[in-house]
Amino acid sequence: MALLTVALTACRCPAEPADADPRALAERIDRHFAVRWAKANVRPADLADDAEFQRRVTLDLIGRIPTVAEARAFQRETAPDRRRRLIDRLLDHPGYAGRFARFWGERWLPQGDAQFENLKPQFLDWLRERLRENAPYHRMAREVLGAPEDDRRGAALRLFLQANEFKPENLAASVSRLFLGVSLECAQCHDHPSAAWKRDQFWDFAAFFASGPEPIDPGTRRQASPRFPDGTAPNRIDDAPAARRRVLADWLTDGRNPYFARNAVNVLWAAFFGTSLADSLDDANAIRDPELLDELAEAFARHDFDLKFLIRAIALSRVYQLGSAGPADAPDPRLFARAAVRPLSGDALYDSLLTATGLDEQSLAPPSAYGQPDVPPRKAFLAFFARGDGPAGSRRTILQALLMMNGRLTGEAVDLEHGRTLASVAEAPFWSTPRKLEALYLAALGRPPRPAERDRLAAYVEGGGPRKDPKHALADVFWALLNSSEFGVNH
Repeated sequence: MALLTVALTACRCPAEPADADPRALAERIDRHFAVRWAKANVRPADLADDAEFQRRVTLDLIGRIPTVAEARAFQRETAPDRRRRLIDRLLDHPGYAGRFARFWGERWLPQGDAQFENLKPQFLDWLRERLRENAPYHRMAREVLGAPEDDRRGAALRLFLQANEFKPENLAASVSRLFLGVSLECAQCHDHPSAAWKRDQFWDFAAFFASGPEPIDPGTRRQASPRFPDGTAPNRIDDAPAARRRVLADWLTDGRNPYFARNAVNVLWAAFFGTSLADSLDDANAIRDPELLDELAEAFARHDFDLKFLIRAIALSRVYQLGSAGPADAPDPRLFARAAVRPLSGDALYDSLLTATGLDEQSLAPPSAYGQPDVPPRKAFLAFFARGDGPAGSRRTILQALLMMNGRLTGEAVDLEHGRTLASVAEAPFWSTPRKLEALYLAALGRPPRPAERDRLAAYVEGGGPRKDPKHALADVFWALLNSSEFGVNH
């Protein structure tokens, strides 16, 4: 891997981008993949239907499935631009800030370490506030890296420093990985075995985070001096820690630094497609599709690092809107010729369960019912799930499957007294069995049942199932839908 070279030349970006409409960038994404598919002799999947698209984009943008009312309303729309308008509504939805606060929080703070758990609520509050106001991505990064600690906006910095134990070496490793897409920590104790990173580069980068004397490499006893990973040194460096971090933040978030924008684009692309445009989220040089990644990064920087602009462009692209169905011998997933099937994160699964079932989190069973006294229901549920969205194609563990099948949350959802969705459907006096099944399917899967599903299940419900009771038979159907693989994935 070549040395990181960041050429901060004169910016070619106009003050007001000519391509202000994200549809123009979406069209460039589609043209790029049309060429790639033609070269690979690959036929892409058909476009997802409206139900599949609505469920996918709702999960991706606000972290839950659509409600029955939302599904009915959208699937009745006939306007040609209905998908664009849905994307706009979701980006303006209060759930957008919460979903992406969790997303960036999971990347920027250490996960699974008990000593950092008390930091997460404050950090997530800060992220939600910034995302609600659509703060530019580089401004959020600057606040994490360079805001003075006594500033009213310094909470993110303090939490980030504390999460990394205030150690220059920890901060250097985190910042290079999270904001440059470079695993610089591999050179902390020795020159990188396969890349060009040197041990001195790591410790010189760590010197930006020193709060006292320059750090000393414990192995070589060399005293480091602040220097950027591209080998250049700042024109002037102050001894004050806040001033040093601001110098680094200026360099890092400059619109002409391709690695900063490229890394953010790569991370978001992976969130929406399940596969990144590089071989790793932590290796900005191992890029499989440099032309597209550079084009997206340049557009992101040109639009003042506007996250919503980039997300709109991705969601508007035909590539994002492809269906997930395809032949058994599917092409390389890195061709993005069909939508990936991605397991839901714990948060998305929990919020989707509440949405589908109509359960109110405040009225759920006491925490002790989940086997973890004094732990809120959400936290107890999430304890069974790993962080993040997981790799495409990963499967639910046995414990997770048992929680979904037999857990108290699912039990209340299919209880005719507690499950609001089920109770309202079962008690609807003038609804036919097919209409009741359609309501349960919309609640759980965001689509009506297919004719074969409807006919088979209608016969089951009208026969009453094992208890010879149509209402309990409806509960059986709802339980099966909530435990289906289709409910547990985004596709």
